[in-house]
Amino acid sequence: MRIKHHHHLRTLSIHLVEVKYCEDTRPRSLLEAAHHQHGVLCQHLRRAAANVSLHTILLGVGGTIYGSYSLEPLKPLS
Repeated sequence: MRIKHHHHLRTLSIHLVEVKYCEDTRPRSLLEAAHHQHGVLCQHLRRAAANVSLHTILLGVGGTIYGSYSLEPLKPLS
């Protein structure tokens, strides 16, 4: 991926949002895998833009909505 560096790109805020379903009892391992999966992309985008945020929203397959894994990542987006 080649990104041209322009001064106006430094003022961008990029929010990567991913919704994942996980086992109700082990959300942490999936969250870590998601951050690892998108790590290289985030690094490339950070070189081109100052603000890059990854928001991984986890939902349990049994219907669980986690406070820290489902609701907290949504707050910066509102």
